[in-house]
Amino acid sequence: MKIIEFFDDFSSIKTKDINFCETLGKLIYQLQDKKLKLSQLKSLTASTVTNCDKLIRKYRFLIKAYPQASEIKKLYGSLLTNILGDPISGEHYLTESLNFVYNDTQYMNPFSFHQRRCFFIVSCAIDSFGKIIQCNNNFLKFLSITPEIAQELYIDNLIVPNFCNDPFKTIKKFIGETITHKVINNSGLPLLSHEGFLLEGIVNSELVSYKTNLNFVCSFDPLISKKREVALLNKYGVILGHSKGFAKYFVIETNKIIGETFSNFVYENIENNMIEDKIFPLSPKANGFNKKDLFGVLKKKKIIGNIEMTLLYLTNSDDELLSWKNNFEDFYKENDIDSIFKLASEVILSKTNLMSSEQGNNDTTQLLMGASYISKCNREKSIDSLKPDLQGITEVEIKSLKKAVFVLSMTKLVLFISVISIQILVMIISSIASLSYISLEVKHSNSLKPMINLGDIGYLVSGVSFILRYLDASIHGNYTAYYTYDNVNTLLSLLKERKNVLSDEYSEWSYCPSSRIIKEKIIPYWVYEKKPILRYSNLPNLLDLFLTSSYSIVNEMQEGKNNYTDHLFFVVFISMGNSFDIIYDAMVNLEKCELSRIDNLKDMSQYLLFASLAVLSCCFFFILCFLLTIDKNLNVLWENLKNKAKFRFTKLKSCISERLILVHNYNDFSVDKIENENIKKNKPINFRHSLHYLWRFSIMIIFVIIFYILSTFIFEANVHNNLYYRPQLISIILQRRIKSNHMCFFTLETELKPTNLSLLSIYPEFNSINPPGDALISVIKFLSFSQTQIIKSNLQKIMSSTLKNIILKGDPNNPTFLLLGSIRGLAYLLQESIFISFNGKQDDPSVFSKLVANVIEYTNIGKIATKMSNEDSKTIIENLLSQLLNFNIICCIFMLLGYMLYYYPFLNFEIKMLSKITRVLKILNI
Repeated sequence: MKIIEFFDDFSSIKTKDINFCETLGKLIYQLQDKKLKLSQLKSLTASTVTNCDKLIRKYRFLIKAYPQASEIKKLYGSLLTNILGDPISGEHYLTESLNFVYNDTQYMNPFSFHQRRCFFIVSCAIDSFGKIIQCNNNFLKFLSITPEIAQELYIDNLIVPNFCNDPFKTIKKFIGETITHKVINNSGLPLLSHEGFLLEGIVNSELVSYKTNLNFVCSFDPLISKKREVALLNKYGVILGHSKGFAKYFVIETNKIIGETFSNFVYENIENNMIEDKIFPLSPKANGFNKKDLFGVLKKKKIIGNIEMTLLYLTNSDDELLSWKNNFEDFYKENDIDSIFKLASEVILSKTNLMSSEQGNNDTTQLLMGASYISKCNREKSIDSLKPDLQGITEVEIKSLKKAVFVLSMTKLVLFISVISIQILVMIISSIASLSYISLEVKHSNSLKPMINLGDIGYLVSGVSFILRYLDASIHGNYTAYYTYDNVNTLLSLLKERKNVLSDEYSEWSYCPSSRIIKEKIIPYWVYEKKPILRYSNLPNLLDLFLTSSYSIVNEMQEGKNNYTDHLFFVVFISMGNSFDIIYDAMVNLEKCELSRIDNLKDMSQYLLFASLAVLSCCFFFILCFLLTIDKNLNVLWENLKNKAKFRFTKLKSCISERLILVHNYNDFSVDKIENENIKKNKPINFRHSLHYLWRFSIMIIFVIIFYILSTFIFEANVHNNLYYRPQLISIILQRRIKSNHMCFFTLETELKPTNLSLLSIYPEFNSINPPGDALISVIKFLSFSQTQIIKSNLQKIMSSTLKNIILKGDPNNPTFLLLGSIRGLAYLLQESIFISFNGKQDDPSVFSKLVANVIEYTNIGKIATKMSNEDSKTIIENLLSQLLNFNIICCIFMLLGYMLYYYPFLNFEIKMLSKITRVLKILNI
């Protein structure tokens, strides 16, 4: 199976290698084209670097998975050397592949493992759990023990004390939970010798079943050529164990420092400075310290199951440090002879260069020299760094690259601040301001308590006045008493409740001039004291007088007395004279004040719109001016790439062709031929990067403009319109209820005009009474006009379907004259009133009594319509406000998501494109 997997992986890596070569070839050919397209160049550049990264990762993976596969190392080395412009790393892998072939041809190793490899078997049987039951001679030699001692060894004898509290429990837990036979795979772990020191090596372990028992088969490859020492630390920095020469670095007498804290022996604070897999220069803290005693330290962490260990590696050997730098991936591999000679030569060369450049310095300089040398090892320890490598790129190209990075970073910042932050901030602020202002107006308009209260007061005052007048006529005439004293008392109780809330609601409509009737004595009224006398009062006091007089009339009537003429005069002329006109006009003016507030709200929304659009325009102008300045710097970078491709075209084309044909035996790669003359005639690059960015970000600007238009002219306009219709609808319904009482009153007075029961007959000395016929005609005109206004205007938009049925369509369960709706029912009552009043004869009292009975039915329906118009219109407006709020929230979220999911990745891609161009420039430097 292993060989099959290898061939599958080998075939896959060759395919990826071919794809990369094809993509790179297309890119260099595309760079020679006369008509360069920015989108195609970016796509090919990104594809080239992406394929390159995937190819490198795959090669690294295969080299780790198949360390003896010389063909893979050869392919990777030739790729690095001939294509990717990294000859040092390429030669490293090519040398490894050649050494492997050379060793295989020199001798045949009869074993499948190294000659120094130690083997031992750990028993999992119940009676010998954890005991080492078998081992080879290498194991005995390495630990310097006899076979007799080995027979008494347990696995915990090879583990540092205090590192694992109960190793047997840990092993049993692993056996019970594992789903694989592999325990440890090529892990660099130290074992404990019989002297109590750590011995460094590579550990492999597998769980094997033999007959009825389980055993751990373990191998240990000693690392004897490493010039370093190792220590095992716990999480607090306490040394749990160390190798034999570890203590000598600290110039102390004892050779064991187990149980001590590592920071006690060095000047530096390792808890704050030590970073995993990074080389640090350290100096010992001891008497007689020489500044030349500088050594390098490297921290590594190992995790075996749930156990985490910290290993510190110390060395003062320059060749060991250099091996950490050059062969960091082979940190746990034994050095062969060739690599040792190679490292030795590199160390000698490094020391020679350092000595020639720093000769004559004092001890402090030598200390700094050693630290800089270790720092250099840190910077160069990875042979295939993922960061853009500027080696081989000219100073001009580096400067243009830095300028391009700066320009794109500034572009990202400017676009973020101008387009994203300011636009979203303006959207949110304008939305909050608009919604807050609209919400306050909706809350105020949805209340309309003062208007409804004034309408109820007008209806109750006119109703009480009519009923008392009708009861008076029924007492002295032959009219059927459809009303009772209980009806009057009920209306008076309601009127008292409405009067009590006038002062509480004053603050809600104090902005309106008509609210003066609450505090100021501007309402004229007549009292009858042997003769009519004119006085003035405010509305609450006037209602108190009205209630007192009304209760007096009721009491007099109930007692059968007739001396209530003075009170009847007051009640009648309060509800039908100038006093009532002022109350009625206050309600009408309050409607106008509400409409004026809504107009101001609409103006405020438009001001917010204009302010937002002004900020948006400034942002767009600023972005436009800024983007027009970025083309030059970005084009210089692409021009450098184009010139480099032109200069290296022949050589790179040859390298790619040779690799495809000779290495991969691939002859299908073909691109359009480009003549040298055409290459020479290429024009300078003049890409419009600014238009590219402007087009993309104009989408967001257009979206914001559409948002403002929809929000202002659709959602807010719907709220404004319905806010405008609501007071109109409620005001008309309230006025029609009041006028229906007036219609009955003036119809009655018209009928009583020829009799001695008329007001002119009762109060002959009062000449300010308008003719009842003229007043009735005025009422009829208003009711007819309001009917047309309800039917033909937009007021129906603020009605629910139920309310429309009551007002316009009717209900089969209603009385006959209301079958077609209350609006047509009142039209029928108007016709009856006109017939009774202007038929030129004295009608039977039963005719008027029938009209009164129908008016009572209409009044009951009107009460329901008034309540529904208030509640339903409120619900409709609140729903529209919720739609506006949801629209604003959704748009703001969409803007944020658009930036996070589209614009931010786009800007990052543009910046990363510079890194990819750098990678391509490095490839073109071969």
